[in-house]
Amino acid sequence: MKHSTKIVLTFSLGMNMTGLVAMLPYWRVSEALKANPERSITQIFSQELLIASQSGQLNTMQELIEIGADVNFQGADGTTALHNALLNRHLGCVQCLINAKANINLADGEGITPLHCATSRNDGASMNLLIEKNAFIAACDNDGQTSMHVAVEQGYSDGLQLLLDNNFGPETTLCIDKANANGETPLHYAADLGDEQCLKILLAAKANVNLRAASGKTPFELAFDRDNALCMILLCLQQH
Repeated sequence: MKHSTKIVLTFSLGMNMTGLVAMLPYWRVSEALKANPERSITQIFSQELLIASQSGQLNTMQELIEIGADVNFQGADGTTALHNALLNRHLGCVQCLINAKANINLADGEGITPLHCATSRNDGASMNLLIEKNAFIAACDNDGQTSMHVAVEQGYSDGLQLLLDNNFGPETTLCIDKANANGETPLHYAADLGDEQCLKILLAAKANVNLRAASGKTPFELAFDRDNALCMILLCLQQH
């Protein structure tokens, strides 16, 4: 079986396998073909790209892409190599995938986009790379959260400012005031968490202070529940 697998690989790729065997665990390719003979070599290499992206194996990723791995291949949970590289803060791998034309707006099974991932890791460098390639700032995950929600949730005020600074056009106000599945905007998050810096940034960007979440509460009422006097004062000043 191992002999026939090697023949299939060599014939399909039309290349010398010596370098590939050094790069990729032969047994893993062999076992993958045994488990599912219908899988293409491209699918197997694309799966290996997912693995390499998790551990930041840049050279391996570059070689896999060169021999045809699909940079937009999605695992069982919908994650791509770009999701993995971002979540593990492998900036070189992120740049490699973007250069290889990875889809920067492709969401996983939970609706999480690469920009959500970068924001959740407080990774301004990767956020900038994605935004430069027109990442969709208003994209929501399956819970209705935008990257702005994520930035506030993480207490990442610099990331929040970066998103606001690059959120142009008629979508700007809509994105700032976009509510999640519970009717909570980023401003609700900031008030509930008592994050005064994020609150100030959102208020300066004209976030709507009067919107009510599904709970029926405004940001001011959430700040009141948390007994956060400064947040209450800031919200009151914006209301008048």
